[in-house]
This record gives sequence, structure tokens and C-alpha cells, in this order.
Amino acid sequence: MKGENEMTIKLTSETVSVLKKLHEVDQSLKIPADTKVLRTKSANNTMMAKSEIDIEFPRDVHIYDIREFNSVLSIVDKPELDFSNDKYIVIKSEDGKQKLRYLEAEASLIKSYIDKDLSLSNVDIELKVSENELDSVLTAASTLRLEYIGFIGDGETVTFSAFNKNNGDGNETNNFAIEIAESDAKFRMAYKLDIHNVRVLKDEGDLTVRIDAKRKISEIETASGKTFWIAFDSKSEFSS
Repeated sequence: MKGENEMTIKLTSETVSVLKKLHEVDQSLKIPADTKVLRTKSANNTMMAKSEIDIEFPRDVHIYDIREFNSVLSIVDKPELDFSNDKYIVIKSEDGKQKLRYLEAEASLIKSYIDKDLSLSNVDIELKVSENELDSVLTAASTLRLEYIGFIGDGETVTFSAFNKNNGDGNETNNFAIEIAESDAKFRMAYKLDIHNVRVLKDEGDLTVRIDAKRKISEIETASGKTFWIAFDSKSEFSS
């Protein structure tokens, strides 16, 4: 059994920032003991995420609402977290004058936990997307109320685009596109914004996007050090 001092930690601002980002994937989170790697998935199973943190937790921790947990941390001045009890966390100030008991969730309620990375069956194309390019495409989608963003290869160039589809024939209507690469591949791999939370990639720096066309999955590494696996729309196509 670990000693009392070994059951108490201080969270860094970097770790708190990671927790906030993972809340955009799912509100709940299991933090496994003795590792600096956190993993989670969305409730609709369209996204998985992995991020490293700079501290290890002394035991498994089960948080039902990460946003609430982060808000609770701000109540206590210079908070230290005591995990001596396996049902709740004692959040106390550095001088010991403030104490707050925070009840954890039952482990069975945390459905977002995954214990390994998602492996791609094949990488059909790898693309680089700058932070500015992502911001431009997301801004266009929001301003023009476009439903999709994605990658389109016409056999010569690859564009990163935001667009709508006509409800009748399925062809595109409004469109905003940025050329990001040259390729002889022909494909249309898109995310539907009300299903696939691509906005989670904002403020994560430049992106490296690897596309597994058969499984219709993208593996996205961010300059900030996180990895996201995001499913494409079921009608996405990759012909060569």
C-alpha cells in the first residue's frame, strides 16, 4: 500500500488543459493509475483520443463530468488532491485550511474508457493541414452553414473543403476549398459536422492526417502531442 504522501498530487496547468480538451470528446473519463497516457472515446463511437499528461495518478480515478471536476478545482486555493479514499477525492489547499470532498463515479458508469490505440489497417494517403487552414475551413463552414468538411482528391490536387450536399442528387452546392497537396488519387473523404466533432482539433496546432480508406477512419496527430481517430461519413469514397 502506498504511503499518505504518495497518494497526494498537485495538478499542473498542462494536465488541467488536457482534461478540458478530452471533455470535448466525452464528458466522462477514467484516469488509470501509474501512467501518463489518457485515452477516451465519444459516446457515438465516432472518435477516440489519446494524450499524455505530466503526472501519474496514484490510483484509478473515475470522473463522471470533467467540466464539473475542473470547476471544483478552482474553488480551492492552490489545490492538492488526496486519493487515500477509494470512493472520493479530498481537494485541499496547500496550507490545509480549505478542504472539499469530491465523490467519484462508479467505474461501471464510465463508458468512454479505452485501454489501447486504434490501429489503421492501411494508410492510403497522408496529408498535412496547418492550423490556419483548419481555422479557415471551420470558419467557412460556420459562416455559410455548411454541413460537411473533408478532403477531396481529383486526380491532380487535394483540397481541404467545407461544403453542403443537395438533398436531391447529392451533388455539392456551396463550397469553400483550400489546395493542400498534389496527388493522383481520387477520393472524397468527409466528416459531417453534426456527427463528427472535428472542432476538437482547434487550437492544437498543425495536423498530420493519415487516411484509412477501407475502414473510413482518419488518424490525426497534432503539433500539441495529442492523437485523434475520427471516423468519416459512411458515404465517403476512395477510388485510387
